Amino acid sequence: MGKAAKALKAFIMDIPDSTLAALPTLGGTIHSDDNFRLDMQGMTTAGEHNLQVSISTSTLKMVSPATVAGPVLVPNENPWCAAEIREMLLASLVL
Repeated sequence: MGKAAKALKAFIMDIPDSTLAALPTLGGTIHSDDNFRLDMQGMTTAGEHNLQVSISTSTLKMVSPATVAGPVLVPNENPWCAAEIREMLLASLVL
């Protein structure tokens, strides 16, 4: 596993539970660090939160796609807990 993949996994594990427990319904960045950001892309027509992790530094953008995890579609009714969202983000890594 390369340095970028390790940094991405660490970013996902460091997202606060409180952030994942209170997902917004409007699009925008909901968590970020120097290298990555967790974006809420908006609500799907099925009423799910569309989450994606993207790269925010030009150095990493040269070696990987812009979206490096996701999309993860979290139900609005009966939403997943923070651990389940993290698990789905980790399962969707493309870096």
